[in-house]
Amino acid sequence: MQITTMKQWVVAGAVTIAGACGDSTSATVSQGGSGSDSTGATGSPTEATVTDSTTKGSDSDSVTEGSNSESQTMGTTSSPTDPTTDPTTGTSTTGPGTDTTPPQTDTGTTEPVVETTAGTTGGTTGGTTGEPLGPCGTSPIWTLDGDFDKGILNNVNHDKPNNDQLQITVDGVSAPKPYMFVAQTSRGWILKIDTMTGKQIARYESLRLADCPTCVAEPTGWYPSRIIIDFDGDMYVANRAFGSQGSITKIAGGESACTDRNNNGTIDTSSDVNNDGIIDVNSAAEFKGQNDECVLYSLAVGANDTYPRALTLDGQGSAYVGTYQDRMAYKYDITQTPPKLLKSYSLPSTPYGFVVRGNYLYSSALGEPVMRLDLTDDSVETMQADGNYGITVDQNGIAFFGGNGLLRCDFEVGGVCESKGGNYMSGVAIDKEGQVWAASSDIVYKFDNSGAMLGTAATNGAYGVAIGHDGDPRVIAYDSAYRVAAGPPGGPPGAVTPYYTGLVNNEMVDNYTYTDFTGFGAQNVTVKKGEWTVTHDGGADDLQWAQVLFNLEPQGKIPEGTSITFQLRAANLKADLEATPWVAVENNAPVGPVAGRFYELRARLLISAQDIEESPVLSDVCVTQEG
Repeated sequence: MQITTMKQWVVAGAVTIAGACGDSTSATVSQGGSGSDSTGATGSPTEATVTDSTTKGSDSDSVTEGSNSESQTMGTTSSPTDPTTDPTTGTSTTGPGTDTTPPQTDTGTTEPVVETTAGTTGGTTGGTTGEPLGPCGTSPIWTLDGDFDKGILNNVNHDKPNNDQLQITVDGVSAPKPYMFVAQTSRGWILKIDTMTGKQIARYESLRLADCPTCVAEPTGWYPSRIIIDFDGDMYVANRAFGSQGSITKIAGGESACTDRNNNGTIDTSSDVNNDGIIDVNSAAEFKGQNDECVLYSLAVGANDTYPRALTLDGQGSAYVGTYQDRMAYKYDITQTPPKLLKSYSLPSTPYGFVVRGNYLYSSALGEPVMRLDLTDDSVETMQADGNYGITVDQNGIAFFGGNGLLRCDFEVGGVCESKGGNYMSGVAIDKEGQVWAASSDIVYKFDNSGAMLGTAATNGAYGVAIGHDGDPRVIAYDSAYRVAAGPPGGPPGAVTPYYTGLVNNEMVDNYTYTDFTGFGAQNVTVKKGEWTVTHDGGADDLQWAQVLFNLEPQGKIPEGTSITFQLRAANLKADLEATPWVAVENNAPVGPVAGRFYELRARLLISAQDIEESPVLSDVCVTQEG
């Protein structure tokens, strides 16, 4: 079996085996730490030192406390099923049905050559039938095309000539979860919307006061804005808190990752109880405020009154937060709760929006020179980008900024960014074709990757744009949101569908988000990810699942800058799996107990290095019982 190489579009990734890349160690953890269906992994920080070289910079953006916009020249249903664990976001050939016809069993009839450089369990099996069993014993081995087809494939394949193994799909995309998050900044709320129906799923307060005693208590003083989504569908938001202590907050994407703090046996969280598609903040059943158990934690960031205005994840267990007033960036290990500060950076410009790609941290700067920070040596390159605001980066490392028209910036060339036309723009996003979408008040622009304009769509008050689970852009506007049909590649956008973001009494609420609020960019630009999930019936209750063994065949590969990681969960009833937290697998073993008749295994294949074109290969995997 040959190794598949990556072409232009592919994508992200948690046992934790990885090739060396950047500042990562040999153990790479699941991004986000707890995931929408994940308890996450706890790992050692990738960097242990913290520098405190804070350089105060002048405030180039005078913000009046209480104002919503930060722009220099800005222009003026029944309750859906929570789709957090909806497997339809992947490509399944047979659906997620439980495997009742096991795949191959290790009978000891072959002697695979075992690679140990990737960290898999070594050893060989016996010789002929009747001799000692191999490492998997009588446990099913998922190794042939038919075995893998019993699970759900999301941006992975076993296409010929690389069949009987899984690799990231060439030119594919990893679909995010079918929901989006909206910061409702003047109220201190986060709204969750089902991107399949457009209905409201949940509404949360953007700060957990118990975790941030130095933060202002009044929600109208939190000013949430920048949002980023991890691989598991969990959300992180930066609370700017003008005049007081800024912070970040993590909110679970699904109930299996929430915390039953009051130990009442249920998760108390916001939901559309009366099935009208609107979250009623005056209903104790629908809105939980500070008692919401899916608001996982908050963390104070930076000094008082420094405005956390830039936020991103690197796909490898770290978050980067930028504080505007003092021109600082902070790297946190988010595999730990609370996150641990790993490193700080002094920047030459005011950080306004972040994107990580490979070993680079890209930043907009609200009119000041835009930046690219080399995370391997801390050097910074800048370029002139007129009136820059929002930011996105394509698969080739070309940065695009909203500003005075669309701005295309090639840091390998440097100098002045190319202006591609259009009115003043705020949020920008890259789709699966490499096309650029830009929000500009009452319209959304569509450009090809060279910057040629392809068309526009009417979206009143548009601030932000991100790509949804179906490839169509979602737009956040001042008091509403929209779905915009992407239209044909190279052609204009199609129809526009509005989403209601207000309250039950038709009261509108101020929205203000223009980052990767669906998670598409995190999975398709920051890194390249593929995923495979399978469920197996062990045949008896309370089975103890002890090990995940993989790549016992020589075809299995984990090139430098890539990883294959696993998560596992189990329950005696298949229906209970969705509500069961995922348990990370490290060194081939779950980090906590996994017991039940049915297990569900999730494998993630990840390319984290910017210039790596070779996919990791999952050739075989088995889950063994204790004893």
